[in-house]
Amino acid sequence: MKSLRSLRNIGNLRQGVFYGWWIVVGAFLIQMLISSLVQRTFSLYFVLLQGEFGWSRALLSIPFSFAQAEAGGLLGPLQGWLLDKFGPRAVMRVGVVILGGSLMAMSQAHTQRLIFTTVLLVGTGLGLVGYLTLTTSVANWFERRRNTAIALTQTGGAIGALFLPVIALALAAFGWRSFALYSGAFILMLGLPIAQLMRHKPEHYGYLPDGDAPPDTSGEEANPEGHQQGTSFSPRIAFTARQALRTPTFWLLAMGHGMAVFVGSGLSLHLIAHIVARLGISLGAAAGVITLIPVATIGAQVIGGYMGDRVNKRILAALCMVAIAASLVLFAFGEGLGMLLGGAVLNGIAQGVRAPLMPSIRADYFGRGSFGTIMGFTTLLVMFGTLTGPVLVGFLADRQGDYRGAFLVLAAVALAGSFFFVVARRPKPPQPLSV
Repeated sequence: MKSLRSLRNIGNLRQGVFYGWWIVVGAFLIQMLISSLVQRTFSLYFVLLQGEFGWSRALLSIPFSFAQAEAGGLLGPLQGWLLDKFGPRAVMRVGVVILGGSLMAMSQAHTQRLIFTTVLLVGTGLGLVGYLTLTTSVANWFERRRNTAIALTQTGGAIGALFLPVIALALAAFGWRSFALYSGAFILMLGLPIAQLMRHKPEHYGYLPDGDAPPDTSGEEANPEGHQQGTSFSPRIAFTARQALRTPTFWLLAMGHGMAVFVGSGLSLHLIAHIVARLGISLGAAAGVITLIPVATIGAQVIGGYMGDRVNKRILAALCMVAIAASLVLFAFGEGLGMLLGGAVLNGIAQGVRAPLMPSIRADYFGRGSFGTIMGFTTLLVMFGTLTGPVLVGFLADRQGDYRGAFLVLAAVALAGSFFFVVARRPKPPQPLSV
């Protein structure tokens, strides 16, 4: 009775709107929350901690790169299995608690060991709340409109980044410790209610992806937590994680994605420091310059989401990598504000179009049946780019005295990544397609 009551409540909540769009709304809000208060703020914390403690850029890059790696997929295979087994709502609840609590703990840390530890815990919370959990949930509820839905979800992250100049002012006014304390409390207060919107797969509630009408399933019962008790509808493509790992396509996509993340993580942590040093402007002014990246990303994600559902995704991803390389050349050689602004706009457009393509193309190629686990293995591989990118950029900047050489290395990596997307063709299905 409890399961049927929950299913009826979901039906009432829909009121003619496919429930997958409510999941998009929840994922959008979570992305906006963690982007504004945590992910985009990493670069500001980096500058302030370096100024307070005097640590080298390479040393301080280590905990932040590990945290970004956790957010990007260090827990990948385990988290993917948990998502496929228990659904995104349970995983997200745990992540919100860890994220909010670790930010509050970081505000009280006064030693290198404690600060590094709490930064790592922040990354753990981000990983459980963020990318893998959200994309798995959204991808399971859509097929025809998958890229559009994922793009709208990720737009929340870009909108959250628009608050970066305000956050920079708040950090300057109140200090990073107070900001971390209140950020943690705010995430707990808002994150747990938003997590309640998440659901696992539409088949568990008697629906098909995109809101398509299901066959008659009278007499079957669905579980409100997303654990299947009746017969589910078979996906058109049904790769298991083991089958996906045996295809060359899986590894080609992982290489291209990993290089994109290597470039993005290295740039995101160090770009503000580069602009401050190159132009001699304040931290708040530099944050304002790079706000152009999320501004450009917002429009690009909406347009790119529409395009990704209608054109060849791997070719589109390859073109985005070429554009990212061009933006890095502008950053490297930009002597004035104009070239830096041009690089920010170009980078934002390319990243906005590329980002939703990464999970969407895998769901297209490998199906929804084991999508969480497949994405989990993907993010585990990709996180090496997250882990090494910021450290390498910091190391090169320490040795050379500026970021020019480091950004040119990132540009070369982006160009190499475009090749892997070009050759990553759709794998042959492991079994006949089912309708």
